[in-house]
Amino acid sequence: MDPSVATEPRLLIAGGTADPNLDRLEARARRRGLPLDTLRVGPGAPPRVRWDLAGDALLIDGEPRRPAAIFLRHDVFGSMADPRPAVAERALAWYTLASGWALAHEDARVFNRRSRQHGANKPLALHLARGLGLRVPATAFTNDVEALRQGAAWPRVVKPIGGGGLCEPLPEVLARTEAREGVAASPAIVQQRLQAPEIRVYVVGRRLFPFRVISERLDYRADDRTRVEPLDALSRALGRQLLALADRLGLDWAAADLKTDPADGEPCFLEINSAPMFVAFDHACDGRLCDAMLDWLLGPRAPGR
Repeated sequence: MDPSVATEPRLLIAGGTADPNLDRLEARARRRGLPLDTLRVGPGAPPRVRWDLAGDALLIDGEPRRPAAIFLRHDVFGSMADPRPAVAERALAWYTLASGWALAHEDARVFNRRSRQHGANKPLALHLARGLGLRVPATAFTNDVEALRQGAAWPRVVKPIGGGGLCEPLPEVLARTEAREGVAASPAIVQQRLQAPEIRVYVVGRRLFPFRVISERLDYRADDRTRVEPLDALSRALGRQLLALADRLGLDWAAADLKTDPADGEPCFLEINSAPMFVAFDHACDGRLCDAMLDWLLGPRAPGR
């Protein structure tokens, strides 16, 4: 290691310049006076970065860096503003470099080191959740359009099997789905339609931060009037099950989404996101969520984290 690298434990925040979640976390870290470096990339001149395997030196704009902790997000906001393939390719390249460095250094504190991206696999998460005793809605992963058109009479919704696309009523999606011999080109998640209230629970290490999501829309992300508010408590049983699921998936940072079964008012697990948006939820709890994230990242070192 280069002896000129500062030994003071520092946090590196990496991702897109247009990501409001990183803006929020960076502002909170600076407000607390935490030692901080950034690797934010967007339109304009990129930072100058070099990681030499020989000597294991990481330089950012010519300065040697050896962060004790890293928080990084794959930039999706750049592509939202500019859909050219080159923008998405650049975002992937920067995320690959930052995550590669983080995962290559066992002494660096980074969320979800153990996950190997399994947290983003929705079918796996639903299967494991059901096995752990969490209630899940009636669910199928399918591209069998013919069977769906002849299937259950109760209300159903459909959402992409991967990625962050919106949840929509099944009849609307079927009406515009192209099918050949009764099958669509790719599978999707089809589920029983649940109802409000909706709950989002953030996992930070072994701590849980539950919120109520208030919206009149099927998918609150499509509602610019959505409100969130902290929940005073979560049932112990549900909390234990969510922590057990996060542990099975290797997640120390995640957000689980649940919605209400109209039959009896009980919460049903929908999915767990290993790279969730959090800016609105942190605002709703006056920064306590970001504080917990920063405390975990710059707290005592833990083996394998």
